[in-house]
Amino acid sequence: MENILEKFLLELNDGQIRYKTFFHFLDEYEGALLYIKSNYDMILANIYSYDYIMVVDAIYKDERLRDVAELNFIETMHNCSTSTFLPVLLNIYLENKNYIQKREFLKNYFPYLVKSFEGNALTGLLEYKDLDPSFYRALNEKISSNKHRYIKENIRYKQLEGIDIQNEKDFDTFISVLVLIIDELLEEENSICDTPISYADISFDEGTYSLVLLIGDKVLSVGNRKTYMIPNHRRILQPLIRPNISRLLSSKVSIYTTMIDVSERVDTESEISEEDLYLVYKELRDCNILWTDVKRENVGRLLKSNIVHYSKTLAVDDSVKGFTRELDSGTEVLGIGEVVIIDKDFIYDLNYFDIQDVDYWSELATSFEKKYQLEKESNQDKKL
Repeated sequence: MENILEKFLLELNDGQIRYKTFFHFLDEYEGALLYIKSNYDMILANIYSYDYIMVVDAIYKDERLRDVAELNFIETMHNCSTSTFLPVLLNIYLENKNYIQKREFLKNYFPYLVKSFEGNALTGLLEYKDLDPSFYRALNEKISSNKHRYIKENIRYKQLEGIDIQNEKDFDTFISVLVLIIDELLEEENSICDTPISYADISFDEGTYSLVLLIGDKVLSVGNRKTYMIPNHRRILQPLIRPNISRLLSSKVSIYTTMIDVSERVDTESEISEEDLYLVYKELRDCNILWTDVKRENVGRLLKSNIVHYSKTLAVDDSVKGFTRELDSGTEVLGIGEVVIIDKDFIYDLNYFDIQDVDYWSELATSFEKKYQLEKESNQDKKL
C-alpha cells in the first residue's frame, strides 16, 4: 500500500488535498490528529476546491477535531474559494445545534457572515434572521442595498429552463424591471400591513420553468411560457399584472415569452380531491377552455376573492395581462376557499387553438377528457 503520509504531503505541497486522501490519512496515520490540529490553517488553504466541503464536514464530524474546527470558524469560511459553498459550510457548524446554541454561536460571527456573503449566498442566512433582531437588521440592510445583484444571482443560480437570457445587457434590463416591481409590491404590502416587510422577508420557491417570490400576500412568478395568451376565467387565478418582458429585450429569447406574473397568494396546503379537480376541468371545458396540466400542485384554494386586490388604480387592462377574452361580467366571482388554477401553463382557449395540436396531457387531464366526453355523449342521448 502506498505510504499515506507521503501521498498526503504530496497533495498538500501541490495545494490539491483530495477528500479520499484526507479520509485515509485521518483513518490510517497514527499522528494524523496532532498534525491536523497543528497545521489546520495550512491544510485548509491547500484542499482541492471541489472537495473542500467534504473535508471540512469530515473534520467537524470527528469529535476529536471539532474543537479546532470551532476555534477556526472564520478561517474555515475564509479559505472556501467558492462563495456558493458558504451556506453549506455554515450549515455544517449549525445543523446539530439547538436554537439557543445557534444564537450564541452566531452572535460572534453574524456581522462577519453578512459582510462576507454576497448575492445568492445571502439567502443561506435567511433561516437565521429571526434568531436575533440585530441579525435581521444587518441582513436586511445588506440585501436591500444590493438588491439588483441579490435578485439577479438568485435567478441565475436557479438555472431555470424557461429563463434563458444570454445577452448580459438584456438580463440586466430584465432584472431592473423585476426590482422595480418588487419595490412597488413591498410598498403596497407595507401600506396595508402592520408589520413592515423588506427584501429579507422575500421567500423563494421554484418550478421547472419559473422562479416564485413570495412577497407578503403577493406571489411574483418569473419565467417563460410557451403561450403568453391565456383565456380569462374565474377558475384561473387573476393576475395583478402580467407584463410581457420580451418586447424590452434586444435579443431573441429561446422559443418562449419572458414574463412576470403577480397574483394573490393562495392556500396550497389544504386538501383538494380529484373530484374538486374535475369540477374545475369541467367548468373550464364547458367554456371551451382546455387545461391539460391537471395536477394537485397546480391549484390552490383562495384566501381572498378572485379579483385584483390593490390599493392603487392599475393602468392594466386584460389585453396587457395576456387574456384572449374578457371575464363574463355575469359570472359569479369565486370566494374564499374555492379552487383555482395557479400554474397557467398548458391552458388553451379553443377559440384560438385546435385540440388536436395539443401535444401534452397529464394523466389526470387524459382521464378527465374521456370522462367529459362520455358525460357529453350521455347528455346528448338523453335529449334525443
